[in-house]
Amino acid sequence: MRLIELARGVGARVAALSALLVIASMVLLGGLVYAWIDDALISRVRRSIEEEMATLLVLPAARQPNWLISEIGRRTEQGLIRRYAYRVVTSGGMHIAGDTWLNAAEPGWSEQELPAPAGANIGAGRLLVLTIAVDRNLLLSVGQDVRWIADVEKELLELLLWSLLGGMGLATLTALVAQRIVAQRLAVVSKSAHAIMDGNLKNRIPLTGANDDFDRLSQTLNDMLDRIQGLMDNLEQVTDDIAHDLRTPLGRLRQGLERARAEAGTPQAYGEAIDRAITEADGLLATFTALLRIAQIEAGARHSAFRSTDLSEVMRSVAEAYEPSAEERSQRIALDIEPRVEIPGDRDLLTQAFANLIENALLHTPAGTQITLTLARNAAGVVAAVSDNGPGVADDERERIFRRFYRLEASRTTPGTGLGLSLVAAVARLHGATIEASDARPGLRISLTFPA
Repeated sequence: MRLIELARGVGARVAALSALLVIASMVLLGGLVYAWIDDALISRVRRSIEEEMATLLVLPAARQPNWLISEIGRRTEQGLIRRYAYRVVTSGGMHIAGDTWLNAAEPGWSEQELPAPAGANIGAGRLLVLTIAVDRNLLLSVGQDVRWIADVEKELLELLLWSLLGGMGLATLTALVAQRIVAQRLAVVSKSAHAIMDGNLKNRIPLTGANDDFDRLSQTLNDMLDRIQGLMDNLEQVTDDIAHDLRTPLGRLRQGLERARAEAGTPQAYGEAIDRAITEADGLLATFTALLRIAQIEAGARHSAFRSTDLSEVMRSVAEAYEPSAEERSQRIALDIEPRVEIPGDRDLLTQAFANLIENALLHTPAGTQITLTLARNAAGVVAAVSDNGPGVADDERERIFRRFYRLEASRTTPGTGLGLSLVAAVARLHGATIEASDARPGLRISLTFPA
């Protein structure tokens, strides 16, 4: 059963395909080598015959028929097995000298397959023959036995076949090893996935440190799991926050309604009780609306609305909108904004984020406070900040102000949901920006650094 599963796996198919490609490559290469060697050997024989022909015709006396006929006769009468076969015939085909079994042919190259007659010193075999016209009446043919080429080709073919068999074995072994490695790596991924499915969301796929494709895939999956874990933690936190922080307004709403039922005796008293209940309900609806908006932002659902946005114009517009409110509270809004600073982003969300920052500063600082909006480029990117010279926030509480429903003790009686800065932090993360709360000396400074 285990073998069947391995054979059906992706690793087995990839290994089999790799082995087939290796074998096909070896067959193709072997065929090319075989053809090249065959051509090289035939070319070598041709050069040898041409050199022998040139040796016979290089002397001036070779053009004398009697000398040539005498020389061919002398060579064919040698007792040892000769390297070449010779024959001289007239242009009409009449034999003059040499090996009578060598077929006379037209000038040029030819091949002959024939057994040699009895007494032929060259023996039987396949001949490659070159014939040239010595003069108008005589044809000279020189041939060479090429049976040895067939022997070489046979040995070469056997060598290639054995090499192919060895290559097939090696390719198969390599494929099996590769398949096993792939199967082991996939088994690790599968084991980790099953552990996560069983509820262990903190489990991660181990990396080998080889930085190969499997490590990169594992790292991508781990990053995805980290993101899912973060969303789950965020959901758990939101659930806890809702359970704890909405209990009080819901309790007030219920108590108010019960008091109205028990104590209110006039239509006016009932009306006042209903108005208080509506106010509490509006606050609850505002809270849920803010939570839903933060959840949508953190889910990345607003990326499709990203456009090139003039952040300078956004901050100026928000500041102008809040100037009347600042004047009513005897506060002042100052601007130090670099012009035409553009970033990719969602204009509506950026507007909401800076509105929350200004509103937060207005609500939590006394009269006479100056709220300053700054925007500039630096080596880190684009830095936008909202600062005030109010009482500020203690060092140990600065990081907590971005949590949902978190409110400073001094702000408990101030209207609000405790979600304004949480939304700002969510908008910053959506835009790839870092958010930081620092001491403005005096006051609080909240800065957003957008990537360059």
